[in-house]
Amino acid sequence: LRAASESRRTDPARLARAAADLQSDSRGMRQRAAETLLRGGTAALPVLIDLISQAAPPAGALEQAASFVRTRRLTHQLVSQLGEAGVEALIVWLGAGDQTQLPGVIAALQVLVNSGSLPADEPFTLDLASALLSLAASAESPAPVRQAPGSLLANLAGAGLAPAELVHEPVRPAFARPPLTAKAHPLP
Repeated sequence: LRAASESRRTDPARLARAAADLQSDSRGMRQRAAETLLRGGTAALPVLIDLISQAAPPAGALEQAASFVRTRRLTHQLVSQLGEAGVEALIVWLGAGDQTQLPGVIAALQVLVNSGSLPADEPFTLDLASALLSLAASAESPAPVRQAPGSLLANLAGAGLAPAELVHEPVRPAFARPPLTAKAHPLP
């Protein structure tokens, strides 16, 4: 019974329907969708990343813009409630190699960091900073993927969790590794 409940809670098709319903004009439907996505936990991250990654509607499309803003706000609220488990799942996703979704993954990480969900241990934050730096410095990555980590790295640097040089310097491949090594193993 427990396995069936877990399977239903994390069913990708059910979560995809809930993501579509989160964009509904009906308040009740949006509420039920949000509850379904929240119960899905980190299994809901793929559909939440898709929602975060949606482009804004064209200028002048007021009705679409209102729906977009409402959906984006609800999506951010849902992502922020995933807490440390969400951060950990997204860091794993950073290393998975699906570059088309990386800007959305980084945007979701930004939501979680802004909500105070980043685990307090230094090795964990160094893992996050290292993953972001490698994305930003990778010559093989498309420009949007290289640019996406910038504001999150700046937030981490502002909190003392990544090298402060990252706030004002563009990340270059030769620059990416030494500051993290120095932060992880400071000289006496």
